[in-house]
Amino acid sequence: MKNKLSLIDGDEAVAERTLSELALQLPVLPKVIRYDDDYAGIVRSIRDAGDALDWVIMVDGRVVKITWSEIPSSVEPFARSWLAWLIATADASSIYGYLYILRQEAEQLPNLLKGFIRSPELARSYWVSAVVPWAKNSQTLSWCKLLVRFMCETNIAPWSPSHRNYISQWSYGAKGQKDNLAVVRSGDAFISSSEETRLVDYFDELNERAQRSENLISNDELRAAALLYWAYQHGFRPIQIASLNISDVQVRIASNKPPIVHVTFYRAKQRNAKAREPMRRSVKRDWSWMMALYLRRREAFSDAFVNEDDRPHSLFGLPPQEVSTSIQSFSLKLTGTCRTPTDFRHSAAQRLVDSGASQVELAEFLGHSAIDTGLVYFDTSPTQADRVNKALGLSPIYSAVAEVARTKSIDVTALLGLPQDQQIGAAPHGILIAGIGGCDIGQPLCAKNPALSCYTCSKFMPLSDTSVHEGVRNDLRPIVHQFVHAGRGDESNPAFMQLRRTLDAMELLISELKELGS
Repeated sequence: MKNKLSLIDGDEAVAERTLSELALQLPVLPKVIRYDDDYAGIVRSIRDAGDALDWVIMVDGRVVKITWSEIPSSVEPFARSWLAWLIATADASSIYGYLYILRQEAEQLPNLLKGFIRSPELARSYWVSAVVPWAKNSQTLSWCKLLVRFMCETNIAPWSPSHRNYISQWSYGAKGQKDNLAVVRSGDAFISSSEETRLVDYFDELNERAQRSENLISNDELRAAALLYWAYQHGFRPIQIASLNISDVQVRIASNKPPIVHVTFYRAKQRNAKAREPMRRSVKRDWSWMMALYLRRREAFSDAFVNEDDRPHSLFGLPPQEVSTSIQSFSLKLTGTCRTPTDFRHSAAQRLVDSGASQVELAEFLGHSAIDTGLVYFDTSPTQADRVNKALGLSPIYSAVAEVARTKSIDVTALLGLPQDQQIGAAPHGILIAGIGGCDIGQPLCAKNPALSCYTCSKFMPLSDTSVHEGVRNDLRPIVHQFVHAGRGDESNPAFMQLRRTLDAMELLISELKELGS
């Protein structure tokens, strides 16, 4: 049986009488409530806000309807005013979540308000003794706090704006206040080195196909890759990706060079008009072929990409929820791990901080209006010693992973039987590297730095002898120390970054070969 709230302490009759006076203190509702739908790029309206039987709210490609007859009549005026305030102050995702709780807990709203419209001290006592034990989770408690915060902002009953800090200290008890950044602190939100390698290899290979023949790529794959790119490389939110229009993309063709692609986007979750000014991002030149090809396809075959009447010029033709679904399913297909757009956003931010970005640079990258919002990434950024350990392939985060990413290792006989150009050999940093394995396409056709890049390449056929790879690893480790002693031991240095990724991949390969009993 569902728990029901009661006043527990205090006079029920007095509370009932005070509740009936609540409507007199509420701010007057405007006849028309207007709100921005960032996804559709228009201003929507709720007309006859005080009398309409239903409110239909359309944001981010979703429609939510609230029927006021489902709300107890004694608190309906309060609920209307509260929702009008919420629409004006909260982002779209929050609105949907809180409306869901309002529907679920509508019958409890009168009892909640009876407990909250008394003195702040009695309201806090009611919170501790009745509300916290009753609430199912921290989200429900956040909704309850939001009811009180609305009364603070609008000077209802004993509440005023000066009480904001007071209610912010109310404890969630054993349910705990939700820590949205817990996955950042634990590192669970960050994509692994092997996942990143597979994504980079895929984007490299896709852009090679885009240059060779456009017919080698389907419309569905091209769109899925473009969506994933913006989440992985720039940490865009689904609403930012979904809101892009064709006119937001500028392509400049350069003779015999990758095209130059710029995209204009807007910060999400911003109520201040100035904070939502347009910003620009450039597509990585090596991967700009696919974006230029997508734009040509989108302009030539609009019916294949767009089925929404209200956004005929949408770049991707998908609402935010479908953008998120596409990114998750495509990342699962490419890496074997389902990653959300939020995971990619956290990873992009951490990658930037690890490379030496400042708070201001991080805030600009993420589109934050306050520079201290991203402090958690600096808290979780590795120290210099940790960074060296990762570069040496010694960190347990990198070496404990034993996922079999490459199963096509070859023995010495098979290696010697390969054509000479498919047998890998080079001398990076003055260290001779030979006999580590073979290459599917051959070194002359490889656009990467041979030998060092082989360990992070999907076309690599490693030798099945672990001692060979351990020898290469041990020879390369002193090079990392040279970078550290020279004061260049940070990820902003491309050579250092390449060494780190190579040694991560070496350690992973050695672990895999040992597990296979090689």
